[in-house]
This record gives sequence, structure tokens and C-alpha cells, in this order.
Amino acid sequence: MKKINETTIIPLRQEIVTQDNSINALISQAITANLGVEKMERLFVLKEKYDAQQAKEAFTRAKAKAQAEFPIIKKTKPVKNKAGQIVYYYASTDGIVSQVQKPIADNGLSYRFDEKYENDNMIVTCIVQHEMGYEEATPFQVPIGSEAYMTDVQKHGARNTFAKRYAFCNAFGIITGYEDIDATNTDKKEAEPKSSKAKIVFLLRTLGHEPKTKEGYGDVVKTLTQLDLADEKNHQEIVDRLEILKTEKETYDENNNKRN
Repeated sequence: MKKINETTIIPLRQEIVTQDNSINALISQAITANLGVEKMERLFVLKEKYDAQQAKEAFTRAKAKAQAEFPIIKKTKPVKNKAGQIVYYYASTDGIVSQVQKPIADNGLSYRFDEKYENDNMIVTCIVQHEMGYEEATPFQVPIGSEAYMTDVQKHGARNTFAKRYAFCNAFGIITGYEDIDATNTDKKEAEPKSSKAKIVFLLRTLGHEPKTKEGYGDVVKTLTQLDLADEKNHQEIVDRLEILKTEKETYDENNNKRN
């Protein structure tokens, strides 16, 4: 290794970033050579940049490995009709997390959620961090909502639930499937909804909405989910959000019945 002195400190920039041990050795030699404060600061800046780059690369590798180990997400949350019969299943937020938690932890990754409010919007951010310190933040913003059948606490809870779901899935690149091959058949009046459109209609009825026109359905969906029903690309997300609202409504109704 080259002997460090004041005339060689700058030309060694390329050599410094080759490997961590070399950088540490150079810093040790620089300290021994009693270089000036300014030159030592340059070495430490390069060391910080190198460490940050290594941490980012480790994060990227760990995330890719975790994603390769993620299982096909199973749908375990039942959606029931008014008679209590299971109509179909979907992947709830808790269900998704429980199925990918092990690959996330095994690859040195962890996550947390931050929450803030701007006007009438809730912004939930999923922050994924690697054990070497690098982290990335993925925000998801959603309006609070104005459902008459929910208290303010229920409205915040419902939005928080699907904001976390989307922030988490977006952060880890998780895509859930929608073929309900394990759904339970029901009677003809409450037949199992096969398509996304049928599920949307079913969920809206469960939530107490039964518009008379196509435009009316679009207006209700927009109010409840902030998504455009006319765009078919939104249909699965609309289903997800309505399913969460349905769960919150059922919880709200159940709690009210217990109090009464």
C-alpha cells in the first residue's frame, strides 16, 4: 500500500473507494502521518459516501432476495353476505403481512409506519430499513372519508387500514391475486360475485348503497374510495378499499349491538 503524505492524498481518491478495509487502512495511515484537519475530513467524507453506497447496495440485494422468497399471497379473509354465508375470500392487510414477515426478517429488513395529516387527507408512509442502516420511504395518501354510518374514529381506522395496506405492498412490490378458486357458493339471490364489477356491486349493497344509475354507482365509488369506476384498471383497488370499509362497518355495527 502506498505511503500517505500531503502530496498523495488527493490522487488516491479512486483507490480509496475500492474496498472498506483499504479505506480504514488509509485513514489509519493518515492519522499516523498527522495530516491536516482538512485532508482528514476529506478522507472521512469519502468513507461516509462509501459506507452509504455499500448500505444501499446491501438493501437492494436483500429486498430482491426477500421478494424472490415471498409466497403466492393466499386469501384468508372471508367476505360474507347478509345471511352470514361466505361469498369469497380476499387478502387482508394482516394476512399479507403474516405471509411475508419471515422473508423480510430473514434478509435483514424491517419496516415501520409513519402517519400524518394534511387538510382532509391521511398520509401513511411505510419505511423499509436494512440492518446496515439504509432505508426507503413509500407514502400513500388517502382522503379521510365521509361515511354517515361511521364515527370519526371508524373513518380514520378504515383509511388507516387500507393506506397501510397499499404503502406496505408498494414498498415491497407485493401483488396479490384475485382468482377466488376457493370461494363458497351461495344461493342464487346472493350468488358468488365472479368479476370485479360484481364484487363492487355486492360490497356497495352491503354498505347500504344501491344507486339507480351507472353514474350513481360511479359517484358513490368516488366518494367512498376516491377512485374512478370508469377506469377498469381501478376495479381491484376499489374492491380492496370497499372490503376494508365493509369490515370496519361490521365492526362498528357489532360494537353498537353489544352496547345496546
